[in-house]
Amino acid sequence: MTQKRCKQVIPSDVLFDILLFLPAKSLVRFKTVCKVWYSYITSSYFIKKQLDGYHQKLVLSSSDSFQLVDYKGSQVEAMQLDFPLEDKDGLKDISSCNGLLCITLKDGKIVLWNPSTREFKQVQLPRDRGDFRYTFGGFGYDNSHDDYKIVALGHGRQILLGTTVEIFSLRNNSWKQMPNLPWYIMFLATPQPGILVRGDHQSRNRTLYWQVDYVQKYEPIIGRYSYHKDDHIKAFLCLDLMKEEFCTLTMPDDICSKASKFELGNFGGCLSIYKYSDEGYADIWVHELKEVKKWTELITIPPMKDLLPEMFAPICIMNNGEVLLNLKEENKLCLFNPEDKALRAFEIQTLLPFDRVIMHTETLVSPNAIIDGEDRR
Repeated sequence: MTQKRCKQVIPSDVLFDILLFLPAKSLVRFKTVCKVWYSYITSSYFIKKQLDGYHQKLVLSSSDSFQLVDYKGSQVEAMQLDFPLEDKDGLKDISSCNGLLCITLKDGKIVLWNPSTREFKQVQLPRDRGDFRYTFGGFGYDNSHDDYKIVALGHGRQILLGTTVEIFSLRNNSWKQMPNLPWYIMFLATPQPGILVRGDHQSRNRTLYWQVDYVQKYEPIIGRYSYHKDDHIKAFLCLDLMKEEFCTLTMPDDICSKASKFELGNFGGCLSIYKYSDEGYADIWVHELKEVKKWTELITIPPMKDLLPEMFAPICIMNNGEVLLNLKEENKLCLFNPEDKALRAFEIQTLLPFDRVIMHTETLVSPNAIIDGEDRR
């Protein structure tokens, strides 16, 4: 399509700011208005600037559907998203960062997809190496190098070999093998993708977190290590995607005692702990990123009739103060009111069945824009 020249009526700085407030899908259409608009909308500066004012939504997925929900809109409706591949069976994991969905299929294929621009890129998990079997470990953004990275974790039968780690760089379009994690950092039986949190402007979407067991005391014996079950603790494993370095943080004792049950999660973009007891009470704690040891208890959910606390996964706080929860076993969303302690269904029009819920934003970030060190815009 031939791009038109348009007469500049609105000052350029005002026009730039107006365009920043428009939805990503509208901006995709407006690229054809004229050359000036096209140059603004496709510039790297504009695309990065748009991330500062994004509006979070939800993506609800199942083995055969992807749905986008503006959960804070006046009329909540599920919009169907068209997956770019014909074969979408075998969905295993899904993550989101800066408008890119990272979807892992059971055959080891990874799809980086921006539903707003309909651009996508396919990546293959590293091949199994010896005794190690690779799984998807997480997805995030290295703001220092303007690079999106995928983490793969390799687990073997021999515990002393530890965990292998490989990182895919979208900028370099290749995998890089990292030093093995030592054996005394133990993932759960079925490793879950790392939790990605927003962070501040400088560290946005840069750190992944996993819940692990960390063995503090052990004795080397020929061919193996010995430790007592009380010598290992629950800990966070953190990966800084900019430095590509791991570290471990112990969990707060007052929250994560050995007697308590808890899950690490993302609550409204913040690192969170969802703690619950056998009596049916549940607490939501969030981490203050500026202070390493600062945790704040936001909400306590009392026992609910016929519903166990482990059946819920907290998502975020709504504008009216209610807490949006995912009722996992029934694949439903519900709202908890902290004032009257009531639980009610969250009605969404045209909703299809789903089994996964993640936070997502609509942006213009392209999975194909930066490859081999060049900006292809």
